[in-house]
Parts: sequence; C-alpha cells; structure tokens
Amino acid sequence: DPPGALSPDCSLNFNNGKDFQCAPGDSKVDGIARLPALDLQPYKAGTPVGVRFHLGGAWEPGLPDNLDVDLSLDGGKSWKTLATYDPQPGWRPVKIELGAWAGQIVRVRLRFWTADCLGNGGSGPFIDNLRAYDDTCSEPSDCDDDDPCTDDGCTLGKCTHADNAATCDDGNLCTSLDHCTVGKCQGGAKPCNDGNACTDDACEQASGACGFKQKGGGALCSDGEPCTAGDTCNGGTCTGGAKSDGGVCSDGNACTTGDQCAVGACKGKGVAVDGGACTDGDPCTLQDVCKAGTCAGPKAACDDGDPCTVDACQKIDALTKKCSTTPKCPP
Repeated sequence: DPPGALSPDCSLNFNNGKDFQCAPGDSKVDGIARLPALDLQPYKAGTPVGVRFHLGGAWEPGLPDNLDVDLSLDGGKSWKTLATYDPQPGWRPVKIELGAWAGQIVRVRLRFWTADCLGNGGSGPFIDNLRAYDDTCSEPSDCDDDDPCTDDGCTLGKCTHADNAATCDDGNLCTSLDHCTVGKCQGGAKPCNDGNACTDDACEQASGACGFKQKGGGALCSDGEPCTAGDTCNGGTCTGGAKSDGGVCSDGNACTTGDQCAVGACKGKGVAVDGGACTDGDPCTLQDVCKAGTCAGPKAACDDGDPCTVDACQKIDALTKKCSTTPKCPP
C-alpha cells in the first residue's frame, strides 16, 4: 500500500497490478522511467550535483523485488546500475550523486524489476519529489533538500545537510512517535494489544488500524489465575481447569504465607511476621511493611512550596506518582 503523498508534482508509481504476473522463476522488467538528459558539461568533476527523490512503498516481504537506478553515458544505448533499493515501508530520502560524471551529458533511469513475478502484488515502488539538484550555493535557502531530518546550510559555496533529531512523519501508518535518527525518519511499532492472550494482534498497513484475530482452539495461553492449569484458547477466551485443593500457588500478597489453592481460589494459610518488608504497589507510600497480613506504608509527602495550596500524592500507575494541589486561599 502506498504511503501518504508528499507532493502532487514529480511523482511516479510503478504499481500496475496484475500486469506483473509471469512464469514462475522468470525475471522481468516491470517498469522503467527515463529522466530527461542531464547536461553536466558546465560542471567540474566532483561538483555536488545529481538527482534526489523520496522512495516509498512496502514490497511483498521475502520476495526479491527491487528498484534499480541506472546511468547511461551514450544516450541510452547502454546502462550501468548505480544503486539497488529493496523493500521498506514509508518514505525515505534518496540522493544519487553524479559529480563523478561532471563534464558530460548523462541519462538516468529508474527500473523496477522482480525475479518472482507470480508473487508480486503490485505494491510499489512509489517515488515522490523527484528532481535534479545542484548543491552549490550562495545562501542557505539554496540548499533546501525537502528532508525534515537534515538541517540545511551553505558553507563556502557548498550545501551542507547535517542530520537532526526532529519529529517527522515516515508515512507508515503502523508506526508512532516518528522522529529523525541518523538522517532517517522512523518510528516505533504502533502498539496493538487487546490484552487477550487468545488473539494475534497486528497493525494493518492499509489503514493503520489494529486487527485482532482469534488464535486456533487449543493454543496455549495463561488466564492469569494461579489456581488453574492446562490453560488453552477456546473461542477467543483463555480458560483452564481448576488445580486440586492444596496445590501450591501465590495470591500476590507478600504478607501471607503457605498459599494454597482451595475451591479454585488461592488463599494464604498464615500471615507474615509484622514488620517484614513488602511492596503494596502504590508509589505514594514509603517503607512498606507487613502488618496483620496486609502490606502498607506511610504516605509520601508532597509540598509544592505554596502555602495557598493543599498538596497530596496522586498515583499514576504502579511506578509513577505526582503531587496534586488544590487552592485553599481566597483569590
């Protein structure tokens, strides 16, 4: 599926669906785009000049689908491959440097090919912001490379493009918190978890929505109950048989001892010695200890330094807390 468009101009799409089909094992060129001739005759060798574009699309995983960037110095009679790009979701900037061929007229073509035609579903590549570039400059505004992951500048007549750590959009609906890393926009996998051990959770590339597919009956799981055994999935639900009474378990309370299963529930037979260290799962308590089988501790102090507020510790989760304040002085 294509990533979101970057620009309405200078775009190419090699996706033409079923025309990709061919005999098993055959290799076949499925799409070619030839750029206009580039006149590099006025440039000296090594001048920072070439072609830029953004490459997007998610080719089929595991299949050898490729995009080649080819060069010709004889008007298109023969071609030399400069670079080959493989599958990758989202957009990524591509820069083809041609300064080594300064002083000549060159042609560049973009060639999509596959060595496994029957497996190709026509999901790319997609090319956007295609343009020739000249990285000589007189001011920083001459050096905009349309890449949010570089800080562009002009030094001694030559453009510079330093990597940054800016927020960005990698065009992949199944990533989140996208940011620039080593000059590339990337994000972490979008979390998809319905909390059910009996579903396979995955993000759908086309929509970015989370999908939850039931696991087959009999798949191993854990229902989280300490007094069940042999837990398996059935109809999308994890269930297990009750352990025999007297079976060892843990009731999750550090202040009980001799925990055993009784009628499907885990219960402590005794209590720990008062004063034993424990954790009650509340970050707003300190120096938790056992007392009469219960774990507890004194509340943490909160003081924002303002005499006109009443301060209290507020639990965010098992590890995080914050001080909440309410005004007590009249405005």
